[in-house]
Amino acid sequence: MAPILLTAEASNTPYRLYKQNQHNGGACTSAILNWPDVIPPTEKVNDTPVQILDLAPTFFELACAKYQAAPDEKPLPGRSLYPLLTGKKMPPSPPMYFHLYDNAALIDNNWKLVKAFGNAWELYNLNDDRAETQNLISEQPQKA
Repeated sequence: MAPILLTAEASNTPYRLYKQNQHNGGACTSAILNWPDVIPPTEKVNDTPVQILDLAPTFFELACAKYQAAPDEKPLPGRSLYPLLTGKKMPPSPPMYFHLYDNAALIDNNWKLVKAFGNAWELYNLNDDRAETQNLISEQPQKA
């Protein structure tokens, strides 16, 4: 089993862990989008945080449709990515929460609180440490 784990982690270098985990090795996924005449061509990488919840609002906007929630339903979660797709600036991301099995993370601005495999929570400043190598939980307990 160890070679599989090593292979999985190596494929996400420099990020920690792999799919199913909420560390960046499992939670950060690239996307290449092409939509001639709509998405402007660029050589830049856009690192705006988005999540799967943002897809439905995006598709509704692209279809010029409105989501109609039933009276007892919550509004559609997420936000449209249309501004991002058309080269405009997105508003700041709301806090994002991820949970799968016993792996969880909360990202708020540049801070990420994350845990895996039932271990203790870890805290990272993603601006300074995108690879999640410096756990700041003991130095910043109030932030956690």
